[in-house]
Parts: sequence; structure tokens; C-alpha cells
Amino acid sequence: MTDTLLLHCSGCGRQLSVPKSLIGRRFRCPGCKAVTRAEEPRPGPAEVIAEHMQSPLKVGPEAWSESTHRRLIVGTGVVLFAILISFPFWLYSQHAERARAQRAEAEADEAMRQRIAAMRTHQDAPTPSPAAASVSRGGNIRTGGPAKLRATGGDPWVPMGATLDDLTRAKQLFAARDTRGLAEMARDGKLIMEIENRTRVTVIDFGPFNSEVRIEEGPAAGRSGWVSTDWIEAN
Repeated sequence: MTDTLLLHCSGCGRQLSVPKSLIGRRFRCPGCKAVTRAEEPRPGPAEVIAEHMQSPLKVGPEAWSESTHRRLIVGTGVVLFAILISFPFWLYSQHAERARAQRAEAEADEAMRQRIAAMRTHQDAPTPSPAAASVSRGGNIRTGGPAKLRATGGDPWVPMGATLDDLTRAKQLFAARDTRGLAEMARDGKLIMEIENRTRVTVIDFGPFNSEVRIEEGPAAGRSGWVSTDWIEAN
């Protein structure tokens, strides 16, 4: 690396060798006596490309410019602000949805309790059914045969337990006038209340006190459950 620069005189264009110590100062051309300012020559395109090719490629956060960091910080702040603003609205919507579900459940329970309270089918102890007695006398009701459900007391609905234990529990709740307990059983699917009086059924297991039947029509068609044998009559 030399300590001189090759410059051209601004007056005669002559190439001169000038010490680097004169950079930024003025000197006089020994030929034409013109005064020229000594400036370090700027690198050309080839020198710039060569310098970049020789310098290592910078990657990662250290290569980011200050503006890139600023944009990243601002973008992160905007996202966090949006989350903070929207979170209360999301929390409120979740609370409102739960409240609507609770109101709908309470209204359904109240409607079911009113329906149950209007029924007069309350049995505290099963008694031998006339239908069973008719079978002993050669009646038409039998296991595997058709029949109809007949609510006692002229009720428009016939309750059916999903299992024999559910029917037994429902009879106890009917006897205790526990409409809330009966509504809970209906909500849990243990007590089917959508069976209208005179609905056609198929007798699956005919017994003297309780019988298992399959519903053949109406909203509960295809479902099986247990009813009091007193609520079955010949088709």
C-alpha cells in the first residue's frame, strides 16, 4: 500500500503523484502552476463490487437496520394492543353465551316441570295390571306383539324410563311430586316424556308390573324403554 495518490491537475490535466498527507489541502501544479485540491479518489463500481464480494455475508439480528428493529417493535406493539383490546369483548361474549345456555336450560326445565305437574300419573307402588290379567285369560298382549300405550287418568303423555331402574326411580319421584327431579331425569335422557297417549308400540318384554316396549311412531319412534304394564293396552 503506497503513501501517494495519483491525481490529475485541474488546469492542464497532467497526472501528478501527490503524498496522501496532502488530502484535503491545496497544492500547485509544477507544470502550469494551477492550484488543485487533493482529494482521495472515489472507488469505481468494480472496486465496490469486489469489496462486497470479499466482505463476509451478515445474517441474523446483527444485520438488521435500525428501521427494521423499529418496524418490528411497532408491529409487536400493535398485535399486543389488539389482543388486549379484543380480550374483554371475547370474555364478555363467552359469559353471554353461558348465560343464554343457562336461561335456555332453566326454561326447558320449567316447561318440563309444568308438564309433569299437570300429569295425574303418580304411582307409589305397582299393582298387578289388568293387561297382565287379560293375558292369563288369553288376551292379545304378548311379548313381540303390537300394543298401544294408555296413560292412566287421561294424561296426554306417557312417561317411559330408559331402563327399568329409571322407571322405578321415576315412579318414586312421581309419588313424591318431585317435578325438579323428574325434569332432571328427562334432561339427562333417563325419562322420555315425548310419547303421546295411544302411541303404537311393540312389546319387547311383557311383565306383570313393568314391560319393555319399542316406540313405533311419533318423535320418539325407534327408542326402547320401560313403562308400567298398566299403561299398555291391546292394539
